[in-house]
Amino acid sequence: MKRIATFLFACICLTAAAPAKDDLYTTEQEWKVTINDGWFSAKTVTMGNFSTSSRKNGIAAGSPSAQFKNTQNASNFTVKGEDENMLVQVLRTPIITFSEQKLPKYLSELKGEATLFYAWINGTKAQPLQTWELLLKDPSYLNLNDNASIGILRSGKEELRITAHNKFGIVNSHEKPCFEFHDGKKTLAAVMVAEQPRMWVSVKVEEGQKKILVAAMSALLMRI
Repeated sequence: MKRIATFLFACICLTAAAPAKDDLYTTEQEWKVTINDGWFSAKTVTMGNFSTSSRKNGIAAGSPSAQFKNTQNASNFTVKGEDENMLVQVLRTPIITFSEQKLPKYLSELKGEATLFYAWINGTKAQPLQTWELLLKDPSYLNLNDNASIGILRSGKEELRITAHNKFGIVNSHEKPCFEFHDGKKTLAAVMVAEQPRMWVSVKVEEGQKKILVAAMSALLMRI
């Protein structure tokens, strides 16, 4: 009996010591998001302390996408806030544009005519030379049902994985798609693209990474 009591006490201690499962979707970590897109004003997005400018058509100077042979719906805008002024380039381009680059299987297995959503971010004030790019395929119903991997956000050897789900919408639909950003097993941030968008950013994300994530999520909210 004493051994059983000792065993139960040890289990209780281990349970108490185990870290709680990270939950990104909390009130504390949700940011207020507002999209302004009136009849007489261009589309802009406000996300917590950050906001975008309206879009400018075309490819911005300095964006590597100037070298792409095939681009569609190219536009650019800036993200300002917390002493930042980040340029973001967005467009669509065929997967063949990246045929010479190493990509994860869920992107490299796409056929040549498939198009990707692409975004380029020119870096933060603290690290202006570290630019980032986002590559994203259009999620299928099955991708959304399974929160499957559909894209990457990368800079040099640094790479974050992007998944997409429809947990806030209806199963087997593209209603209210939500895109999550992962660093290994950690979920850093998420944005739900809908008529009433929502955004979450982990309080554990360091400042520089947070700003890049905000810029990347703004690209998804401005996606064409």
